[in-house]
Amino acid sequence: MLIAAIDNAGAVPLSVVAATQSSEIERRHLSAQDVQAILRREYEIRRAAAKELAAVRRRAEAESAGREMQIVRRYLEGEGEP
Repeated sequence: MLIAAIDNAGAVPLSVVAATQSSEIERRHLSAQDVQAILRREYEIRRAAAKELAAVRRRAEAESAGREMQIVRRYLEGEGEP
């Protein structure tokens, strides 16, 4: 899911694609800050999901979201995050 989130962020808006005659459109370049922002957002999504799932006693799903958080955290630790 992380790769998909980053890949989707590089997509060119459909309005730009429709305005061109070319079938080949270069994807947007994402800076390191863009990628870090995406990772922080994905981390927060999983943190909120883990909290909500734990509150309704869906333990397996909460643990899964927690494991996904750990993966994202590894990429954020170099940036002093979370």
